[in-house]
Amino acid sequence: MGASDHSQIQRLNKNEKLPGVIDKLLAAPDEQFAALAETQKSPEDSALALVPYSAPFLETKFAALSSLDTELQNRLYEIRANLAMLNHDVEQAQFYFRLTFGDLSEGNCGRVLQNLVGVHKKAADRAQIVADGIGKIRWSE
Repeated sequence: MGASDHSQIQRLNKNEKLPGVIDKLLAAPDEQFAALAETQKSPEDSALALVPYSAPFLETKFAALSSLDTELQNRLYEIRANLAMLNHDVEQAQFYFRLTFGDLSEGNCGRVLQNLVGVHKKAADRAQIVADGIGKIRWSE
């Protein structure tokens, strides 16, 4: 990590030790990451619980965005729209998850599980779009 990366991290997170911790993690061998990932795995028969996210400050100050520069306004609008779509995917995932506890025929159970996996993938893609949108914002010094 370069010095500018460190200063940006310190602006966003006041923990002075964080850049050093990140440097150590980045310097660790791939085998250590693989071992850590293995210890964090969920049991094969467990389900991923998705939760909706909100941006209350963005929602309450939405009308005030017109005073910001056009590029930032567009980024914030995109983030807001993609967050709404992500939350819709989360609602669908929760719906399909609840269905798995019902009395389903084998065929319907397969369809529900297929839909659940599909909506999880869709939510993961949408979450990446939201994160990328946030990452594209140029934070002022």
